Amino acid sequence: MLKPSTAVPALIQAGFFIVVWWACDAVAGLLHLPLPGGVVGLIVVTALMLAGWLPHGRIDAGAKLLLGEMLLFFTPPLMAVLNHPELLGWTGLKLAAIIVLGTLGVMLAVAAVVERAIRWEGGRGAKGLPELPEAQR
Repeated sequence: MLKPSTAVPALIQAGFFIVVWWACDAVAGLLHLPLPGGVVGLIVVTALMLAGWLPHGRIDAGAKLLLGEMLLFFTPPLMAVLNHPELLGWTGLKLAAIIVLGTLGVMLAVAAVVERAIRWEGGRGAKGLPELPEAQR
């Protein structure tokens, strides 16, 4: 918990991180970068710190505030693991394998169906078959 005397600077510094993230997310979208805005923001803040333009003390309290509250994002999965410790053993490993293999199976099946549909559509035009009316496309 922050002391009242450090709460306002920490919130302002956390706001700085949010603004940097928003700006870098917009730049990444505009430039079609293959990186998310958070990663671009991390690179920008690191570069500013290494160049000496952003002293460590100017963002320390905000970074500590955000890192200190990060557990809030992981509380629901943490509670599930605490309520079901068997998920950390073989049961959890089997469950994870089923999820991964099931997802891969569905993705492969969808890819195969789409591939066949594309080949079928391509074959219709090549054989001189009548094309579908505009309303049915």
